[in-house]
Amino acid sequence: MVVYRKLITPELPGYCEHLLRLDPRDRRARFLMPTTDELIRRHCRSLDLPWTILVGAFRDGIMRGAVELVGSPADGMNVVELAVSVERTFQNTGAGTELVRQAVLVAQNRGIRRIKMICLQENRRMQAICKKLHGLLDYDEADVMCDIKVAAATRQTLWQERLEQHSLPTMGVLARRPCPPCAPRPPQVPAA
Repeated sequence: MVVYRKLITPELPGYCEHLLRLDPRDRRARFLMPTTDELIRRHCRSLDLPWTILVGAFRDGIMRGAVELVGSPADGMNVVELAVSVERTFQNTGAGTELVRQAVLVAQNRGIRRIKMICLQENRRMQAICKKLHGLLDYDEADVMCDIKVAAATRQTLWQERLEQHSLPTMGVLARRPCPPCAPRPPQVPAA
């Protein structure tokens, strides 16, 4: 089972480990250029958490995909940039689409109005995801810009995020840890 959820600060090393597991082709797709281990470590150290939202895809407790939403104080988080990474063995499973869908939900519930994403022209998967989410594509010489308009939050979206963030991680924890043996019951004392 795959669990999708927002990351908390202590999970940043796991995010960095996930990015380091990307092969050269997937690193280029994620960062739009060839990327070394040191550049990835530097990127993870530079994350400004008040302006960054991370959502991870976990299988067996290990992060196999992630989406990064980055805003800036100048935009007041009205517009964010999105970047997606999915490890090779986890691709073609719908993980990228679900990660972006989760990111849109999180953005919606925080009053973000637009999500922008840049991908390489050869990254047809990301272009397909953008189209699925009704985003507009603008083609350049080497890159493609995706622009997704985000609807206002509703009670339903707020509850949906809450349910997904609280029930799925619990199910994921339960799925990867064996149930401890039941403690013996204390002896019954007859009623007087």
